[in-house]
Amino acid sequence: MAKIKKISILTLLFFSTILSFAQPKYGLPEIINFSSPANSYSNTQVWQIFQKPNGLMYFASDKYFLEYDGNSWRVLKFFLDDNLLSFVYDSDSNLFYFGQKFGISKAKITSNSLKIETIGLNTNIYNIWTSFKQNDAVYFFTNKEDIIYLKDNRVEKLNRSKSFKILRGFQVDNKLFAVSYTGIAEVVGKNIKIFSQNYPKVYLEDIRLFTDFDKDNYLIGTMKGNFYLLNKNKDELKKFNVNNDSIKGSFVYKGVKYNDSTFVVATLTSGIFIINKKGEIISHYDKTTGLPSDAVYYIYIDIQKNIWLGTGKGICLIKYNSPIYYFNRLNGLNEIISNIQIFNKKLIVGTYKNIVYTDLVKNNFGFHFSKIKDSGKYGNLFKEINIYGKKFLINKQYNNFQVFDTDLNIVSNWHKGQVLDFEVYPPDNQYIFISSNINVSLYKIMPNLSLS
Repeated sequence: MAKIKKISILTLLFFSTILSFAQPKYGLPEIINFSSPANSYSNTQVWQIFQKPNGLMYFASDKYFLEYDGNSWRVLKFFLDDNLLSFVYDSDSNLFYFGQKFGISKAKITSNSLKIETIGLNTNIYNIWTSFKQNDAVYFFTNKEDIIYLKDNRVEKLNRSKSFKILRGFQVDNKLFAVSYTGIAEVVGKNIKIFSQNYPKVYLEDIRLFTDFDKDNYLIGTMKGNFYLLNKNKDELKKFNVNNDSIKGSFVYKGVKYNDSTFVVATLTSGIFIINKKGEIISHYDKTTGLPSDAVYYIYIDIQKNIWLGTGKGICLIKYNSPIYYFNRLNGLNEIISNIQIFNKKLIVGTYKNIVYTDLVKNNFGFHFSKIKDSGKYGNLFKEINIYGKKFLINKQYNNFQVFDTDLNIVSNWHKGQVLDFEVYPPDNQYIFISSNINVSLYKIMPNLSLS
């Protein structure tokens, strides 16, 4: 695979024993922005991504058609300066694709050869952005509100009603759907059959996401950031509420189902959001968390369940399925870390300049660290104690102790000179041993949290 970036000494790692798909993921996954083998790759717009069963990946962009084997890249030049916008593979490894200058073509790609056969289409009339392989045919959805049908190297335009001007297509549950500003249709063979037409206000919002939700419903998302559930058996649609307004106004562009409980939504201005079936946003990735651009045009889930993005500034890989997640400078950790502690569902981090924390419950995505008020500079050693029926956190600094309650307010300071280490004496935790550079002292912790 691609070279892994060096991990800063400022980085905290959370492993799979802590993580669970049933809860928000803590921290950030590794995010790789590909700029090799040439720097110009990082500035190209990527329109489509596909992975073959053997693991090879292909990327269509406005400058290149790229092949990636997990280690190295190969540029496949079909025609000089032709922009390849959409493609599909068939079971015989034929690549059917559309280029802006030369129309529909078929290519046979091997490790050392490239054979091209032009099938033809008047490119002054059509521009194709999405295409699908369905049974033995290939369907190209055009910017002229039509579907081009390709079978046995023969091209024809499918008949549709004049009022049903097709915008784009979606492939769900081995079915092919077409959407317009007047409804939703299912494409079966050469026939376009109306599937839903009773919700004109929703269709006018510009449907950009259409995927399986559960056994009874499809999930629909619109450019406006609204989401709906469409019944699979009848023309019945209801609102699906996402409990965070940050996705609205972000111009939803695409979306895919990640697994049985979560979905990935791409936007043109705010990166990607990952939502669950409860309508909760469980993750959000944009430029502030490492993406090369906030404009995301394509999402692909690879064999290893990691997320590939085609963005306005190149190719991006989010290792979402990795057992390792990170807290680093993107979360607000900007100093060398000396100690960490989980206390009352908060992650406490001691650095040589500050003591900071993030709430692992309230921050269900983002996990930005904030400084604990009046906490001083150093967090050298944390220890949680239960005493007098309450829970506290002790922080040892160079020449004193700070005692925090569960809301991270300082409730006591113990000044005992230069401190090397300490240990609370069980079973009732009312006594504490404190070691210095000359002796070990025993103190009693009083009910007011002072020492005697």
